[in-house]
Amino acid sequence: YNITPAARAIDNLADDISNWYLRRSRSRYWKSETDLDKISAYLTLYEILVETVKLTAPFIPFISEAIYKNLVCSVDPDAPESVHFCDYPIVCEEHIDNELEKNMEIVRKVVNLGRSARNHSRIKNRQPLAKMYVKSKFPEEKGALLREDMNSLIKEELNVKEICLVDDVEEFVSYKIKPRYDILGPKHGRLMSQIAKEIAKAEPANILVQLEGDGEAEFNIEDETIVISKEELEIKAEDAEGFCVEGDYGYYVALDTEITEELEFEGIARELISKIQNLRKEAGFEVENRIRLYYHGDEKIGDAINKFRDMIASETLSVDVENKKSVSGSYSKNMDINGHEVTIGVKREE
Repeated sequence: YNITPAARAIDNLADDISNWYLRRSRSRYWKSETDLDKISAYLTLYEILVETVKLTAPFIPFISEAIYKNLVCSVDPDAPESVHFCDYPIVCEEHIDNELEKNMEIVRKVVNLGRSARNHSRIKNRQPLAKMYVKSKFPEEKGALLREDMNSLIKEELNVKEICLVDDVEEFVSYKIKPRYDILGPKHGRLMSQIAKEIAKAEPANILVQLEGDGEAEFNIEDETIVISKEELEIKAEDAEGFCVEGDYGYYVALDTEITEELEFEGIARELISKIQNLRKEAGFEVENRIRLYYHGDEKIGDAINKFRDMIASETLSVDVENKKSVSGSYSKNMDINGHEVTIGVKREE
């Protein structure tokens, strides 16, 4: 009986459901038409929630019971009257796809690094970028990243047009490595000056390869092998101009941060879509309601809308997009779109 690992496994499952599965499935839930794909998405989510609440019942009995009553008993009068009367979920081995799980783990690692790079470069995810270069830890992992479904998933999550696989990231980042005298000095005494010279002579990339493998690097000083840990070194990375690089345990991504006019226009369009969707909610429109969209802004706003008019209309269910100040009966708001002032108005199509 060991409750902690089991509770942590459930916590990881909840994180996977909310921060990955649900996010990846949003378009299936939000589409206006009720087709087989949408129905399948809801049925799958319902099964996930019901089975998860059964898993949590021994750990959080009262909350689990309340969720079960709401999810199951409210719609199925023949269901057991309590979650605690249900059989505990059993693993279905034939549903496990180890290769898919391994590939998805690699994809999520790359996506997390890409998000981190975007945060550091202060480029919002709605702003599309041209390319991202990826270095995997193991050569055999390239196959997963080259698969069309996995490659497309990364591009969608990070809003990049192209993924390029590379064998190293030296082109995109340079490293400076120095010894930490405060740690190594007392430890190695008279050898410290020679250790510093060897570190200075060594290629930073070679040191990093050793550190990524075992967390330690070896140097031969006076026929003696000196082992130095990562904590005993001062490592500074400097991104090449136009790139933002992030790495973790042998995985690296390099975002091409150059934003062309075409990419800028698309970024404005995607930001507009997000603001219009919020405006629809504020106006009290139903998800399936079609609208008339009005805008009034500067030339760049107009150029972006004209270029991506069809995408904006499709995403916001707009039957018409007009360059004019809001009309009577519309719900409008002044807002800032990537540094450009614009007035947006929405009116429900009768």
